[in-house]
Amino acid sequence: MVNTGHNLMRFKSRFRNYLLRVFFLLCIGLTACHQSMHISHSQAPTSPLYVNKNSGVDSAMMAQILPYKLKLDSQMNEVIVQNDLELKKELPEGSLGNFLADQLMDYAHTKMAIQPDFCVLNHGGLRLPAIYPGPVYLRTIFELQPFENQLATVQIQGKDLNQVFELIKEWGGAPISGLQLVFQSGSLKTATVQGKDIQAEKVYTILTSDYLANGGDHADVFKRVNEKVFYHEKLRDALILNLRTMSKKGQSIQSKKDGRIQFIQ
Repeated sequence: MVNTGHNLMRFKSRFRNYLLRVFFLLCIGLTACHQSMHISHSQAPTSPLYVNKNSGVDSAMMAQILPYKLKLDSQMNEVIVQNDLELKKELPEGSLGNFLADQLMDYAHTKMAIQPDFCVLNHGGLRLPAIYPGPVYLRTIFELQPFENQLATVQIQGKDLNQVFELIKEWGGAPISGLQLVFQSGSLKTATVQGKDIQAEKVYTILTSDYLANGGDHADVFKRVNEKVFYHEKLRDALILNLRTMSKKGQSIQSKKDGRIQFIQ
């Protein structure tokens, strides 16, 4: 099942509005560069121009935008990789969140000079409810990660990781990788990193987003950390590059839930 339908309609609507804004800004820029331009107060409109849903389409403007739209459409229709299983956004754990966190961990380990111990993202950063089996298009990745968030790492001693786990509990779960958590009756029962018990004095490197590293989504524990590194790589770009590498190797997405976060009574 191809990931189209309602999401594609929303994307086209946002994309059309984006093109109109870009074209408008280009017009302003070109006009400003014309040295002989003079503005007279007498030429200014005497009443505001209102635009609403009943306003007609400027066919001349749309004709100028069309070549750019067609080019971008062709780029967004690129098949990045094949997906074997439905990826769903769920709490406390979802296959879509597992997929993203695992992919970013793999990217950090293979393409960056860092070795994070585990990854923590926020559920709200996933902007699609699901990715369905079949071809995954470039537009799908832009819909999943429309923001310009960049990769970041924070370093926290093992004895302070309970603050991170408490945050995940307050969120009701989160996309994580390399970390296994079991909560029972509202309290943390077990926590392991890469299958190993946590060492109180060890410094752990956590892969996350600049949004969370700066304290977004109530992540005060990250905001208080002094040892942070912000990278140029955007989450979306890292994901795209990793998926293209998978595709070249003949691999497909096979992410699923595996019990990495559990809430039990």
